[in-house]
Amino acid sequence: MLTTYRKFRGSSYKEAKNAISELSHDELVWLVINENINDFISDHCDSDEHAVSWWKAIPYIWRYWRDVDFYNKKISIWDCGSFIWFMENNKWDYPERELNDDEVEKLLSIIRYAKIASEKWWLLSDINKEKREYLSKIWDYMQTLKI
Repeated sequence: MLTTYRKFRGSSYKEAKNAISELSHDELVWLVINENINDFISDHCDSDEHAVSWWKAIPYIWRYWRDVDFYNKKISIWDCGSFIWFMENNKWDYPERELNDDEVEKLLSIIRYAKIASEKWWLLSDINKEKREYLSKIWDYMQTLKI
């Protein structure tokens, strides 16, 4: 599915529309959920304005956010010794594991509330404060996880 997702993400509108129209119902649900969450995290993970630690608002390894399969609940984490991070590209053989169902549900709930907080355009004065609180909760929750 990630190949299908990437195939049209940078293509023209017409190519994207054609690619999406060929998806099955399950593939479309997968795409909407993963694009929604990954885009939100990608937009906020390196935010200086919302940074919690290491110039990141959401703990992940390397220079840019790599898409995670949230729909299938395939979320890898690793421990660098200082922090627990999202890890979708473990080319260094660091100790890692996938989150279990309960951990995924809790994490997705926190991410969902952070996303909802960021969309309260009618409360502009409160958006950044509330969003930062939820982004911090993502970071804090990740640090409770063990490898």
